[in-house]
Amino acid sequence: MQSMIDESAVIRVRGVGLFNADGALQRVAIATDVRLADEGEEPVPSSRGCSTPVEGQVETLESLHPGWLDGGGKSYDSAQLAWLSKLLTNVIDSFGLPTPYIYPDPEGLVRAEWSQPAWEIVATFDLATKSAEVLAVHAESQQVHESTLQFEEAGAESQLGKFVQRFVAAG
Repeated sequence: MQSMIDESAVIRVRGVGLFNADGALQRVAIATDVRLADEGEEPVPSSRGCSTPVEGQVETLESLHPGWLDGGGKSYDSAQLAWLSKLLTNVIDSFGLPTPYIYPDPEGLVRAEWSQPAWEIVATFDLATKSAEVLAVHAESQQVHESTLQFEEAGAESQLGKFVQRFVAAG
């Protein structure tokens, strides 16, 4: 018996995915909710950010157990994730930024991404050292801007907000 697949159907998946460097989904590692989208429901434009609040995305990371990615992949410390959630929420609220998409890294790092039409902004957080490598890449010219932030130092939270805001505002 053959089933018919409606290729125009919009499916909503909530969970954890593995993405390549271009931000394209390679596979779903963990799916916590899969459903057909409501009739007329369209995908949220990525330039306005993720529709799932930071707290919800971080909560998903907290549910990852050691070996979550094909037997590899580190789990996350709850206190460190709480710090990241608070940091990102404060930066988003203070600078009027869209909500980033937050992804796990098999090495225990966390990636926050803001995809804009002209710029891709990625902050890779090392929760153990409370630091981040922040990168903005122009889609057409491949122009790159980078910053390293130590959140134990005064002003680092503000530097993150200003960096992301600069490129979000540029489109």
